[in-house]
Amino acid sequence: MNDPTRRQEAIQRLLSFKDVKGFKKLDGDIHQHYRFFRQLGKGSFGEVLLGEHVRGRVQCAIKVIRKKGIEKHQILVNLMHNELKVLEEASHPNIMRIFELLEDAERYYIVSEYIRGGELYQRIVNLKSFTEQKAAEIVSQLVLAVNYMHQNDIMHRDIKAENILLESKDPEDLRVKITDFGFACFFKGERQNKNEVLGSPLYMAPEIIANQPYDAKVDIWSLGVVTYILLSGRPPFKGKSRAEIFESIKASGESIDFSGSWWGPISKDAKDFISKALEKDPKKRASAGELVNHQWLANIEQDQSLTKRTQLEIAESLQEFRSFSIFQSGVLSFIANTKASAYDLEQLKLSFLQMDVNKDGRLSFEEVKSGVDKLAGSNISFRYSKTGYLSLMHSIDKDRNGFVDYQEFISAAISKASLANRENLASAFRTFDRDQSGLISVEELKCVFESAESKKDAGLWVEIMREVDKNGDNMISFEEFAEVMQNKIIAQSHVSTRTQTNGGSPRVIY
Repeated sequence: MNDPTRRQEAIQRLLSFKDVKGFKKLDGDIHQHYRFFRQLGKGSFGEVLLGEHVRGRVQCAIKVIRKKGIEKHQILVNLMHNELKVLEEASHPNIMRIFELLEDAERYYIVSEYIRGGELYQRIVNLKSFTEQKAAEIVSQLVLAVNYMHQNDIMHRDIKAENILLESKDPEDLRVKITDFGFACFFKGERQNKNEVLGSPLYMAPEIIANQPYDAKVDIWSLGVVTYILLSGRPPFKGKSRAEIFESIKASGESIDFSGSWWGPISKDAKDFISKALEKDPKKRASAGELVNHQWLANIEQDQSLTKRTQLEIAESLQEFRSFSIFQSGVLSFIANTKASAYDLEQLKLSFLQMDVNKDGRLSFEEVKSGVDKLAGSNISFRYSKTGYLSLMHSIDKDRNGFVDYQEFISAAISKASLANRENLASAFRTFDRDQSGLISVEELKCVFESAESKKDAGLWVEIMREVDKNGDNMISFEEFAEVMQNKIIAQSHVSTRTQTNGGSPRVIY
């Protein structure tokens, strides 16, 4: 939808998880909404705490930033606002999931998924270095995330091993996510003329150190440093102080030194990848779009595949999502993005990445069409017409930007029957029922799905109450809430069962 006015009008008539995580001012004390447990990390202006949503009982990590600490310096205020704006938009399998962005009079709160595996930096310290295969597995995920960011005009500016978290403590599980967007910002065009000296010294590109205007290629340099460390267990530049590290980066030659004995068994492709990322001239430095297709990453053994049954289930879940109402799809989006575990999402993540042929981190109409055809295979007893594919795309693309992002995909593709069980529905209801009265009002729905800068059409709430409020008291009880959700899901599961067992002729879905 190219017309901004029409797109905004369409968004005002829809509910999605992007609405839920949109930046909001807290109504009441933060402790009415979240419990805080142990500290996970600490910085100059705040800390990260393990937490849990009081009513929804969703475990999370909460970054707490003190306003008093940053308001003395306008650049820190600007960085904070940049971070919030970026996190509102970002959605990728290898970027941490955000649940809520909040503020009160004294603090900002960034509520995200709790990623249990710890920092990649600590894993490097423990293992000294990774095998080339394992290093490539990690780097391939990071390049996908960076390419997604750059394709969407996001510059991270602080990619380092400490800001990369592993999803599991299992040493064989190498799924990673990029976190900490404290220096991130949006940019437009090839060069943004950024000149703030930001980042961590060891990972900072030469153009930042030289106080020259820079663009998103600074993230590529940082990625090159991470890759070098993964393969060798040591940084490419020496120095105990910031000044010494900067001098080492400035003094480094045009080519990277691979003379150490530990580089002997490392492939030429791996060294070429690092050399292209650590090119001192940003104009010659590879882009994320080039590195994502580099031969070194293409050589990775792909040992993950979806079973035929899983493929069929995902294809059917996408088809079912078309028939859900605005309210039903909004609730499912909330549950899918807050209650689903990393394990629950693993197959969907793999499916999304396989459908993302050009590796830009979002699905075009053609990628959705081709991907669904491949998921369905020859065993499914239905086919989409062109109109049907357009309808499918329309139902999933909640922000009407012409693409399906990761959180939109998992909302539509996840198994409704397994996720929208009574326990998860009760958790969602308690979250929406902000005054804990046992009833949800329109105002409470607005608190969840609206923000100061994003209001919904008034008629949408009238339609939702007409659909869900069966006794006409202008409130939603849990019985009404569960009925409108479960009846639909049960009906869809019966259709799905008949589809799987029906060996008749294919039917075209319009």
